[in-house]
Amino acid sequence: MYPAVTHVTPRQDFSLALVFDTGVEGILDMKPYLDFGVFNRLKDYNSFRRVRVVFDTLEWDCGVDLDPEFIHAKSQVTDRETLAVSLIKHASGNPACAVDKSLSENPVADARFAQCVSGRAKRAVPTVFR
Repeated sequence: MYPAVTHVTPRQDFSLALVFDTGVEGILDMKPYLDFGVFNRLKDYNSFRRVRVVFDTLEWDCGVDLDPEFIHAKSQVTDRETLAVSLIKHASGNPACAVDKSLSENPVADARFAQCVSGRAKRAVPTVFR
């Protein structure tokens, strides 16, 4: 399960400033997708800016919505400090994960920690958690 989007702000450059329920903030650049399928509807900034949070994801007035997994896979974290605290809290609640306290200064850079937090052996946490 992915953290829920709690706030979205459309930006002039066709990216979205996001806040997740964990307190982590990120940016989702939508420009690469605007030429494909239903995303064509968002090429007009007046349509693009009409984005809103619906349940745990994003939706536009024109009917376009995003899968939470996509949001997390494609978002770039802008608030590293909140991210580190969020990851440590998550890992400390996971009995299968032995958290090395020395990682608390920069847990994002340690692949072993990221894999432990994600619970997946072959895939580290999504981009929003790197």
